[in-house]
Amino acid sequence: MCTDMNRAQLIELLADLAGPLGPFLEVHEREQARSAWLAELDAKMLEMLLDILIHPPDPIEYRPATWDQFEMELADAVSAAGKQNPHQLLESIGPLLDLATPREVRPTIISLIGALGLREGVQWLKPIVENQQLTVDENLRLACSLGEIGGADAQALLERMKQSPNAANDEVRREIEIALEALSR
Repeated sequence: MCTDMNRAQLIELLADLAGPLGPFLEVHEREQARSAWLAELDAKMLEMLLDILIHPPDPIEYRPATWDQFEMELADAVSAAGKQNPHQLLESIGPLLDLATPREVRPTIISLIGALGLREGVQWLKPIVENQQLTVDENLRLACSLGEIGGADAQALLERMKQSPNAANDEVRREIEIALEALSR
């Protein structure tokens, strides 16, 4: 797999990785190819991957994979491409939490910020903690991301989340508790 691709080729590759196996491919073969491709990714590919994240393809472009499957592959690729400079990746994705960003990509951005594990990620997550317009998925990922980042600031935000109306959902409240428990260890 090559890192010199255009947008359409990159979407097709991500869809292939996210979709069902073909009749002539074993799981371990696809995983080896996927791992090799992710290892090749660098900052040059990051811009195109972020463009795909911000401007998601039409479902027809990534079928038979679902959005969730495609989004997982895309998030893994963004993380891999940004691994050489995680601070730069954070500065690129943090502003995308703006409410003007397409709603279906905000959960991915929240998760990516948490996966980076950088304490600076809290500054990007803080403004959305009490946003009552967040979906359950966004609140779940927010709690998880704060738990992944860790530290006193993340713990304080989790405590605020616990008191917010968003915590009325059982799943969200449970994820907040899991994150707080992880931070207390």
